[in-house]
Amino acid sequence: MNNNFKIIFGGIVIFLFGVFVGSNIDLFEEQSDALSQFEDEDILRILYPNNCIDENSGLNCKNLFDGLTTTWQTNNESCVNSTIQISFSSPQLIEFITIGEAVNMTSNNVKELQISGDFETKVFELNSEDQYLEWLDLYESVNSLEITISSLYENPATSQDCGVEEINFYGRDA
Repeated sequence: MNNNFKIIFGGIVIFLFGVFVGSNIDLFEEQSDALSQFEDEDILRILYPNNCIDENSGLNCKNLFDGLTTTWQTNNESCVNSTIQISFSSPQLIEFITIGEAVNMTSNNVKELQISGDFETKVFELNSEDQYLEWLDLYESVNSLEITISSLYENPATSQDCGVEEINFYGRDA
């Protein structure tokens, strides 16, 4: 029985020593060092425009970036050719843009958006089905952008409500 006690006592001592040593070793030290080399600027995040201009006395700039269900409005007969101009305080790499669309039936349904900037103009066709958040891959470094509604699914337009609720830019400092 004395031998069993020594074995059990030795096992407990070894276990406690292992716990003490293990608690002083950071098993993830190598990984945390690797992650710390990335700066905050390298992390994908929502980018907020520094300035926005529209043809509606700033109403669309407020509506499209307020986080609410307010929509892009036109002050003429049609949403087609309605434009907003956006600039950032420093060059940004925009990986993608999300477009929130209105779910009410009194809004026009935007078919195509034209996006231009310091790159070749791109035209994106939005889905006409029951998809209320569109994802547009851009992957461009920009200082400023111009977004124009090129066409609608309705012809003629049914209202001055262009049906786009929110626009979000995702990227990082260029």
